[in-house]
Amino acid sequence: MKRMLCFVLFVLMLLLVACGPSEKEVIEQLDVQARIGFNQSPTEPNQELLPFAIYLPEGYKVESDDETNVVFRQTDQLYLLFHNPFENQQSATYFEALEDLEDTLFLQAYEGDDYFGYVYLRSLESDYELQVGIGGTRITTQTGLDQIEVEVTQLITILTSILFEDTETTD
Repeated sequence: MKRMLCFVLFVLMLLLVACGPSEKEVIEQLDVQARIGFNQSPTEPNQELLPFAIYLPEGYKVESDDETNVVFRQTDQLYLLFHNPFENQQSATYFEALEDLEDTLFLQAYEGDDYFGYVYLRSLESDYELQVGIGGTRITTQTGLDQIEVEVTQLITILTSILFEDTETTD
C-alpha cells in the first residue's frame, strides 16, 4: 500500500513539474510582455504619494513611503520602489550597473522617445528577483517562475503611470 501511495505521489509530482513553464519559455515571454507593456498608454494614477502620483492595481496597499522609497504589498507579495530624484526618465544608470552582474538570467533595455526602461531577472535560491525600471525609478520583487509574466506586466503598468510633482533634473 505504501509503495502504491509513493508511486502515485511521484507521478503527480512529475505531472506538476511537466505542466509548469520552463525557465527558457518564461524568459522568452518576459521579453514579449515587456515590449507590449512599455508600448501601452500609461494608466491614470489612483494614489497620491510624497514624491509622485502612481497607479496601484486593486489589492495593492502602500506600507510606507517617503521621497525616495515606497514599500507596497499585494497579499504576501512585497514590492520595493526606489526613486532617485537626480536621475530623469531617460537615465540608464541602473541598467548599466546591472550589466556588470554575473548571475543575470535576463536583462533587456526598452527605449521610447521620453524614457529608458529595462527588465532584469536573476535566479535566487527558491525563486526569482524581478526588477523593472524606467530612468531613475525602479521596482523590485521576488516571485516564482510561474508568476513572472504577470508580475512584469503589473510592474510596468505601475511604473509607466507615475506622474512626478515637479520637474526632474537631467543627466
